[in-house]
Amino acid sequence: MPAGPGQPGQFKADRPNQLWVSDFTYVSTWQGWQYVAFVIDVYARRIVGLRQSSSMRTDFVLDALEQALYDRQPERTDALIHHSDRGSQYVSIRYSERLAEAGIEPSVGSRGGVDPISRTPYGSCRRSPKCPNRTPPSRLIRRSFVSR
Repeated sequence: MPAGPGQPGQFKADRPNQLWVSDFTYVSTWQGWQYVAFVIDVYARRIVGLRQSSSMRTDFVLDALEQALYDRQPERTDALIHHSDRGSQYVSIRYSERLAEAGIEPSVGSRGGVDPISRTPYGSCRRSPKCPNRTPPSRLIRRSFVSR
């Protein structure tokens, strides 16, 4: 997979389905750790794929990707780039094959490079307990758990 954009200004998109960034995070609950994978359309500034799991297996990040594909239905002519970190789930054969099948160009961050999610509106609030003018990530995550 090619290395992704490394400069702060390079995580911009001029149209929908041009650049998606993906990552996952974890939340401690009474029942143990829960993991939340998400796909963000950088242009739309919104989460287009979201899945929760009790394990960090490739399946749950694939499910978030599938939801994004279903929701956004990108065309092969969109020249969509999917950027993520070098986590084993995102560089797995199954994930890479699904990106290729959908006609999506994979891109991964360099080791110790720029975190793509932090360059999005959601990412700037991801680790902050309060985010002005936006729903705090913890509340967003709780809502997604409750609605399932």
